[in-house]
Amino acid sequence: MKIKTSHLIFVQGILLVVFLFITAWFNRFSADDYLFIGRLRDFSFFEFYEKLYLTWNGRWTYNFAILFFMKFSEYKYFLFAFNGLSFLLLFYSIYLVLAALNKKYETNFNIKTVLLYAIVFIGVFFFFTHFTGQSWFWISASLAYLWSCIFFLFGLSSWLKQTHRFFDYLVIIVCCLYIGGSNEVLALLTILILFVSFFFKGNTVLKAITSIVMLGSISVNYFSVGTTFRDNLTPNLPFVELVLYVGYGTVKYVFIDFYKTILPAIIFGFPFFILGTKSSVQLYKNFNIKKDLFKTLIFVFLVVFINQFIVIYALGGLAPDRSTITSSLFSSLAIVRFMFLYGIHSKEIKINFKPALLIVVVLMLVFNGVFYRIHKNYSQSVDERTIVILSNNKNEPIRLKKLNNAGYLNSAEITADSTNFLNQHLKYGLGVEQQIILQEN
Repeated sequence: MKIKTSHLIFVQGILLVVFLFITAWFNRFSADDYLFIGRLRDFSFFEFYEKLYLTWNGRWTYNFAILFFMKFSEYKYFLFAFNGLSFLLLFYSIYLVLAALNKKYETNFNIKTVLLYAIVFIGVFFFFTHFTGQSWFWISASLAYLWSCIFFLFGLSSWLKQTHRFFDYLVIIVCCLYIGGSNEVLALLTILILFVSFFFKGNTVLKAITSIVMLGSISVNYFSVGTTFRDNLTPNLPFVELVLYVGYGTVKYVFIDFYKTILPAIIFGFPFFILGTKSSVQLYKNFNIKKDLFKTLIFVFLVVFINQFIVIYALGGLAPDRSTITSSLFSSLAIVRFMFLYGIHSKEIKINFKPALLIVVVLMLVFNGVFYRIHKNYSQSVDERTIVILSNNKNEPIRLKKLNNAGYLNSAEITADSTNFLNQHLKYGLGVEQQIILQEN
């Protein structure tokens, strides 16, 4: 049988799906997860929800979501089911966006192609994301970061429709509410884009409704007592230090970590270039590779810069990698758009894409094999540690061996300081009285 490029792209996508679900299988609770487990054991849902909103953060939709899901944490396969649900929702949201674009621009790709490239985009987004262990797999963070991106994509799919019905407005409103109450960076960037969009033609009513709802949701978040309390705990950086921190964070994201994130994302997204070469529609007739590449890079740089500025200004320190997922989402959309348009305007190029795709497939096979072993060893070390802790009846500190490398998962590692919040959360979540300490080598 003759192997087609579509077959290789399909295998590439399947290998990504296998990686995501196997990694989810080896996922374990870590850090703040144990705090939520302990609190929900000692307090009712609404007591703890009120406590979070008034004393820790104003993320009102995220707080509700994390408490809702953590009520099921006692079930054996809970984390696997949760991660699986996240991936399925992400896949469906991307599919809806691509289907809306397919209809809007009359590219006439069949449903199988749209479904396949929804998986390919997940790969681009995944590899573009910094520290996926926190923003994708760690439930305490993914409900704020990955899920806000999922809601953004659902809202975008409704926004892209040529005619908007009541249900579309309802979807957009719900999505805006969740984003504003969970991911401040994504909310503010969306508001900024909406503001700019008012200078162009479009559905003004839709823009106004989206802006008002998003502003309302993030206001409930920002002006909460909990957010004020947390802001008082973080330092205010002098202007010069703020500029230096933002500059370093931007350079690190775009250049220093390029080989770990952007390069793999571009390689995995190469099929979008191939898809463009097969398109029967001539989109964007004024496309110029140099100019449009420059515009794409400027857009990515601006998004990253704004993302870094918002987080660093609020925290008074370098932005946690998980907080840059908004940059990863917008950059993935921009890069994929450029590659597809570049493919459309490169139909005269006669290239055999199979060798390049075959290399990607081989790399994905190796990638799966390597991280299967890493994640399996990590999960075993966590399970063994948990058994040691729960079976210890001695009234003395429990000294634990270091966990194995967590790979793409968020590590449940603790410290040699028994008073560290990681140690205290683990102790509280497991319901033990003894102090828990990482044994120093």
